[in-house]
Amino acid sequence: MDPYTTADLTLIAMNFIENFETRLMIHNLFDKKYEDPDLSGVQQLIANDYPKAGFSAMIEVSYRF
Repeated sequence: MDPYTTADLTLIAMNFIENFETRLMIHNLFDKKYEDPDLSGVQQLIANDYPKAGFSAMIEVSYRF
């Protein structure tokens, strides 16, 4: 398998409004296509090993009482 690098990013904004916190989390920032190798030794049922997720983002907002 070829080597690969992925980049994740998390931005946090705290106390921009009292007791609020916001996070923006991005996984696989550059949408790198990559797989984990199948090490089971069993006949491969999935082409190209085990594909991993592409770009994804999540926003989290929390309020503290």
